[in-house]
Amino acid sequence: MTAVAAEPVAVAPRADDPGAPPVGRREAVLLAVGAVGLAAAVVGTRWGVFTPDTRPDLYQQPGAFLRSTVQAWVPGSSGLGQGNFNAGAAPVAAVVWCLRALGAEPWLAVRLWRLALLLVGAWGIRRYLGALLGHRLTVGSRLLATAFWVANPYVIVAGSTTPILLPYALLPWMLLAFLHGTRSPGSWRWPALFALAFFAQTGLNAGVVPFFGLLALPAHLVHARYAERHRWRDLLGLLARCGALSIAVSLYWLLPSFLAAGTGAGIASGTEDPVDVARTSSYAETARLLGNWPLYGRAGTRLFLGSYTVYLTSPAVLVASFLVPVAVAVGLWRSRARERLLVVVLLATALPVMVGLFPPDDLRPAGRLLLEVFERVPATLAFRTTNKVGAVVVLAETIGLVLAWRAWQARSHRLRRRARVAGIGAVGLLLVAVSAPLWNGGLYPLGFTIPSSWHRATTDLDAADDASRVFVLPGGTGGNYRWGMRSPDDLFPSLLERPVAVRNTVVGRGDPAGNLLSAIDTAVAQGAAGDRGISTAARYLGADAVLVRNDLLTEEIGGPAPSTVMRQAEADQGLEALERYGRPGTDTVPGGSGRPSAEDRETYPTESRQPPLATYAVDAPAPPVRLAPTAEQVLVVGDGDALVPMADAGIVDGTQPLRYLADLDDDEFAAAVAQGGRVVVTDTNRRRAWDINRTTNATSPTLTAAEDIDGGNGSTTTLWPDDPDDQTVAEITGGATVGADPPAFGLHPFGRPSNAFDGDPTTAWVTGGFGTAAGSSIWIELPEPRRIERVVIEPLDSEPSRVTAVRVRVGDKQVIEAVAPGGDPVEVGIQPAVADRVEVTILDQSAGDNPVGFREISVEDTVVRNLTRTPTTLDALAGRADAATLERLEALPLDVLLTRARGNVADPNDDEESLLDRRFSLPTGRTATFDARLDVTGVGPEQVDALRRGEATCERVALLDGEWIEARLAATPAELELGQLRLEGCAPIELAAGSHDLLTIFGWRLDEARFSSPGSAPEAGRSADAGTPVVRSRSATELAIDVPASEVGSRVLRLGEAWDPRWTLEVDGVDAGEPMVVDGYSSGWLLDGDAHRLEVRFGPQQAVRATFVASSLALVGVTALAVLPPPRRRRSAGRRAASSTGEAGGQP
Repeated sequence: MTAVAAEPVAVAPRADDPGAPPVGRREAVLLAVGAVGLAAAVVGTRWGVFTPDTRPDLYQQPGAFLRSTVQAWVPGSSGLGQGNFNAGAAPVAAVVWCLRALGAEPWLAVRLWRLALLLVGAWGIRRYLGALLGHRLTVGSRLLATAFWVANPYVIVAGSTTPILLPYALLPWMLLAFLHGTRSPGSWRWPALFALAFFAQTGLNAGVVPFFGLLALPAHLVHARYAERHRWRDLLGLLARCGALSIAVSLYWLLPSFLAAGTGAGIASGTEDPVDVARTSSYAETARLLGNWPLYGRAGTRLFLGSYTVYLTSPAVLVASFLVPVAVAVGLWRSRARERLLVVVLLATALPVMVGLFPPDDLRPAGRLLLEVFERVPATLAFRTTNKVGAVVVLAETIGLVLAWRAWQARSHRLRRRARVAGIGAVGLLLVAVSAPLWNGGLYPLGFTIPSSWHRATTDLDAADDASRVFVLPGGTGGNYRWGMRSPDDLFPSLLERPVAVRNTVVGRGDPAGNLLSAIDTAVAQGAAGDRGISTAARYLGADAVLVRNDLLTEEIGGPAPSTVMRQAEADQGLEALERYGRPGTDTVPGGSGRPSAEDRETYPTESRQPPLATYAVDAPAPPVRLAPTAEQVLVVGDGDALVPMADAGIVDGTQPLRYLADLDDDEFAAAVAQGGRVVVTDTNRRRAWDINRTTNATSPTLTAAEDIDGGNGSTTTLWPDDPDDQTVAEITGGATVGADPPAFGLHPFGRPSNAFDGDPTTAWVTGGFGTAAGSSIWIELPEPRRIERVVIEPLDSEPSRVTAVRVRVGDKQVIEAVAPGGDPVEVGIQPAVADRVEVTILDQSAGDNPVGFREISVEDTVVRNLTRTPTTLDALAGRADAATLERLEALPLDVLLTRARGNVADPNDDEESLLDRRFSLPTGRTATFDARLDVTGVGPEQVDALRRGEATCERVALLDGEWIEARLAATPAELELGQLRLEGCAPIELAAGSHDLLTIFGWRLDEARFSSPGSAPEAGRSADAGTPVVRSRSATELAIDVPASEVGSRVLRLGEAWDPRWTLEVDGVDAGEPMVVDGYSSGWLLDGDAHRLEVRFGPQQAVRATFVASSLALVGVTALAVLPPPRRRRSAGRRAASSTGEAGGQP
């Protein structure tokens, strides 16, 4: 009987282990060849193309990036400012700055940085395995581990970003120190080296990935205790020393991240939803080191990570990637080494975390626990992308492959040389296959070259005033340009030294700055900015220039056509055209990039004439820091959506200070009313859920007070999101309640459920885009049970997709009906029943991507009407005010400004509201004038013809509390040419105190309506100059300002930085208290009319400076612990630690 060689069984630790074999000539040659090949792939792939692996400005402007990392306040994605939760990037910025200083272009700096990290990681895994396995780490297994560590699916796909690759490269070094520490009880040298390795991983993205890497420690503690027989007391002491030193050297980013936790949590809650992130992270995908959701995503026909999809589409690569976990499993089965325990615990710890919330619809216990943590502790949402723990899984599989190799080596002596060579070749092919993008030219799926037009435009803008902002239109979801840039971070910090103001869809929940920018940008995208909306907004934002960018990938983000934005910029009375950059049509035509073809020019004649970039000067701009008299303030009931309508109405022009009434308490309200100004009640601050993936039509319809405002995939921009009384909400009249399932493929404001029951066949409930209608239900709940004998459904006559089958439930009875083409009514063959609920469910739809739905669902004679209620903020404040305040309030001018939500003004098919039906209330009685605006299509042709003949007469155009409002049409020739009409009230209207219902009627589709009351006192004229503040010094977190005296009395100081309660102001050394929201976004304070010296500071900056000093001192001390020899002391025999690189049992 032939003896079978077996893997040696473990023995007690040995102190005389000779260690891993030295590097021989053959191994050195193989390593050199591998390093050259790696360098060729990393540096040479897509030569000269900029392929940033994190924020582009890290490589484009490393000096400015480095300076920002030591600041507690940064411009953020909007340019208006936010707390800095990314302070840990300082070491990375310093290294990149050195690379650029040595002459490396940005694209090359990216490649050299990544190559350095991969080589450091390769060296680290060799050192770590050498310490773990000692003499049992053969040359072959060491080469295998080295190659697999730098060329596996995880490091290629997930590790394509620096925030993941940097901790990945340093994880072996950190664990090497920890491993040695377990074998050196009481030592401070190894904890110090552990802390240095943790420090070097930096706090990029709030340090999420380094924290994930710490999940490798429990497995090493278990290994040290049960495989190497170390005492728990020593191990816990080691853990405490490692933790204390790591915290000490990392304070510079730990504290800023904590101080900015609110900002980070708000952004996290509005970006990747934990459930959506986990939809692709099955155990099968994570075991083969994939599962990161962008790999599986696409926008239209464009794959997010095109060349990486070889892992999904190539059979050879697919099989090879699954063979890796199979080999690990075989290795664990066949090996007898005690490191099996380490591998198993690593996998048991990290794999469930990496899988996360998969499957979302049937969570495992670990997934349920994670979801509970995410929901209860908002700050933990930073860890929502649990795929980032993948480095620990790679480590486990690397050790497992080494064990598998050793098990194979122990048995390979029975094989012939040819078979052994074939086995080694198969392993080589496996490694090549699992790292296919590294060798097939697909290593960088995303890359771009910035067009020269951008360089010229930003150079010209920087040559102008560097204190004012540049207002950028349209907004976006980040840097998504036709010429190749695909990034959550935009281009401006890379090229423009001046501050900007630009809308980004990722905002904090209820954030004022995000709300204002979203409101302005949405108005522009819908073509509703009017002839002064852009310039007015620019003045409030402290911008003296407007940059229009027409090269965005608008079809992917639901953005406006370039001609829509250009038309409004050209028409704005407060803008002056400066320059156009780039050849017309280049990167401006939908569906393509570069210069337009002849076919493009024919298909898109208007868009092919637009320039990629255009700049405009703002007439009479206002600097970011400014003073304005409170006597001219506008006290707004609503939010940033009120700005454009108020500009259209001539109420504001960018100089009047804006304050939101919902921000005021009772005392502040009384003071504000006493200071004077004007009150404007609007139907803005609508209660909506938001979608962060689009810039237009990116919300739900206006919700009722009880509906979920957080039902979108992004944070709502509605201000005071938890207080419906300060919001505009939907109310359903008629006594019934209407509801529907949310659309499965993104929110949209048009086609709300009540449209199906309003008796108006021109409106419809719409859902089911991209073939997702099946299973969607709409229902009506009656105030009480009644006999229902007849239900008639009128399907939306959509094409190519349409509803083909429905299920109708009336009480406990149901029937399935087929729906024929053509949109003809379908009388449902339901048996009469007494019920209080009727539900219609779409069972099937025909092919096509368009939405489907129902124009009408007739349930006997039930008809509902959607009435939009304005905020009740003014009533609540006035109801608690004293008589003197009410008297002053009655003396102030007041406007009720109402605007129909109509989506794109050029497309009636996406109107949210077909009629301007409103419920508003006033605390005191008023006499008001009435005027309105409408489109020529909103009224009958006979009325327009009468207007052209000069024969317009007073007509009934709406109902107010059941009484007719009479008005006559008016328009200038220019307005008529643009298709715009006005209504002028025929008589003053008495508005009593209390609630009022405005109902418009068919035949008069009003777009805007205004009730204007001058108050009981004459309106004051323009106040005297409030004074020009002089900024003596300025940094990101501190300003020194001199304010001159002024005769206007009380003034509002606008800081020009987004509101944050941690901004402080000292007036002549006296604290002025917490800032208020000014002009819709900015921190601001009230000042008197005297001259003052002001000191403005962002409070957390002092703590950030202290942590940088503390971390620097700690770094010096920890480095000394690591490199200096410990003090000589007598060693106790009982404290001697044996080296543990041997095996238990069998042969060494």
